[in-house]
Amino acid sequence: TTEIYTLSLHDALPISNVERVDPSFTLRDGGEAQVIEDISQEFEEIDESEDEENPSFVVSPTPPPSDAPPLAAGLHQTFDFGVLRVQWKVDATKFNKNDTLIVSPVFDVWLDNKRVPFRVQLMPSSSNFKKSDGLGHIHLSCKAEAEEAPEGYIRFSFSIGSQQARDPAENDFSKNNVGKLADTTAWDFRSAAEKGFVLVSLEVMPSEAVCA
Repeated sequence: TTEIYTLSLHDALPISNVERVDPSFTLRDGGEAQVIEDISQEFEEIDESEDEENPSFVVSPTPPPSDAPPLAAGLHQTFDFGVLRVQWKVDATKFNKNDTLIVSPVFDVWLDNKRVPFRVQLMPSSSNFKKSDGLGHIHLSCKAEAEEAPEGYIRFSFSIGSQQARDPAENDFSKNNVGKLADTTAWDFRSAAEKGFVLVSLEVMPSEAVCA
């Protein structure tokens, strides 16, 4: 007589090789939420590290040292309450001529005690100042080499004559060596003339002066 026995898989495997799991073992309370929170925190840390590598801070002006080189003729510079002011006297007759660009002499601005050369540029709103009736725009040009330009934003504003300064702008001159104001309304240089000159004023402001 042939007897047939059926063995289950459990019977065929040695007890010592069977992995046993305690049925009472589960994720701790809120385990799934904790995993998600941990992952989110890792991404936040990555974002913070990227921000540290790519800072967007404002570089503040500092007073010129006592041994700073003298300014060129037609320029005047003051430093009060953390604001650096540069005034440039421009011959008013230039705004009646065919000039396509009027540039100031190069002057130094000290940013976090680092000397950085700049110059102011006046651009006509038309092909030249005579055709534009003396209307134009003011730009701030950084003359430092790209690797020597300050890393960070510089907050500045312009005014002409006794007219009120316009809202300040911020520019990173290490990435763009020409800074412009957000207000693109043309300046009327002829109307600002006084005693044969137009006084163009630049203000470089500290980081504490928050731009609106």
